[in-house]
Amino acid sequence: MFFIVPLLFTLTGLSLVLFAVFLIRLDRAFLRESSSVTGNIVAVNRCEIRSRQGTSILWCPTIEYTADNKKWQFEADGNPIESAFKIGQTTPVLVSNKNPQVARSTNNVSSVNGILYLLGGLGLVFTVLGIAIIDVSALTLDEPIPLIIGAAVLTIMTFRMTPIVKRMRTTPRFKESEEVVVSRS
Repeated sequence: MFFIVPLLFTLTGLSLVLFAVFLIRLDRAFLRESSSVTGNIVAVNRCEIRSRQGTSILWCPTIEYTADNKKWQFEADGNPIESAFKIGQTTPVLVSNKNPQVARSTNNVSSVNGILYLLGGLGLVFTVLGIAIIDVSALTLDEPIPLIIGAAVLTIMTFRMTPIVKRMRTTPRFKESEEVVVSRS
């Protein structure tokens, strides 16, 4: 029975590490295949995010940029400080070379990477801790119940993670922009 807790720690840690590596690779792939353009802040919207702890207010800039001879705009991630964005202010925007509709502000690149590295580091701590507390001498084939439980937990985690990984591969992590239609009067 003492084998289950270390096994859960190890599997949880490995899952977090693999999840972080997967997201970091997606992020780096986007950075490799994108180019930087200059965008202009055309609006700053108040965004409310509700959670169990209450409501947080963020100020989300609408950024307009030009790619493929078309104007595009998207709402970037927000900031809790209202004065962080000014209408008319220029800001660098990363735009996908394959699809100019996919873009993100460069202001949040470091914060996203920090979270991913923190997630991976936490997973590494869980993995090392789980491996350190495994009592291998208690594992014998005379009592296969811990091995069966471990295999069942691993199988269940694999089946539960498969749809999440599939959804992550198909869901864009970056903002979908809308084309700005210029009316001719």
